[in-house]
Amino acid sequence: MIGKKNRLARIINPKTKRSLILAMDHGMVLGPTKGIENPKETIELLKEWSDALIINKGILSTSYIPDGQTGIVLRISGGPTIAGGDLSQEGITTSIEEALRVSADAVIVNVYVGFETERSTLLMLSKIADECHKYGLPLVGSTAVGKDKEKSFDPKYIKLSTRVVAEFGADLIKTYYTETKFDEVVACCPVPILIAGGPHLDSDEQVFKIVHESIQKGAAGIAMGRNIWQNNNAVGMIKALHGIIHKGYSVEDAIQEYKK
Repeated sequence: MIGKKNRLARIINPKTKRSLILAMDHGMVLGPTKGIENPKETIELLKEWSDALIINKGILSTSYIPDGQTGIVLRISGGPTIAGGDLSQEGITTSIEEALRVSADAVIVNVYVGFETERSTLLMLSKIADECHKYGLPLVGSTAVGKDKEKSFDPKYIKLSTRVVAEFGADLIKTYYTETKFDEVVACCPVPILIAGGPHLDSDEQVFKIVHESIQKGAAGIAMGRNIWQNNNAVGMIKALHGIIHKGYSVEDAIQEYKK
């Protein structure tokens, strides 16, 4: 379908077949957390090196200045906050019609594999996939794997969750990098995989290393937030990551770009 291909081309660079997506949807759970207290300023500072943004409808309408270039991945699932209960108790927050009205290039939904909400979030994703495919709107499935943090980075469970989310109709998948067997994760998943940043990592070099290794092992790019906009040199960080993803930078090249 030409519409889906055109929308995907605003998310994944057609020349490199890779993508740097800046995740800006954390406020729906965390509120005005460090780095996105003023989302408009953060977006304007960093979008030059972003292929696309993950963003909620409220911030899209109040803080995004359309430029005709940056792709929009609209967050359409959510509900609980850190002040409430179980964060996995999500529902659909935005209709596909609204996503199309605001010119989203894709939508993103969370899926909680290994949680009590596994069944409901998978069925939610499956239903949304049907709606998206009617209109040629790409769907990103974002995976969380159980409440045991070790499972979140275990290739066995990442392999399970990415394949299941693809089976239920996602066109792209946002998940965690696994230090071992990540090439197997990619090989078993029929749709492109984007690496999530997760919590703020210990060092800049660790971020570069993870992103570089994931690209070498078949990832289509990243969908990161905190490890970029919470960095004291956010512009240097995103330029360095852009170099790894689109220019073939080594970890050492990225460190030098960051230091500029």
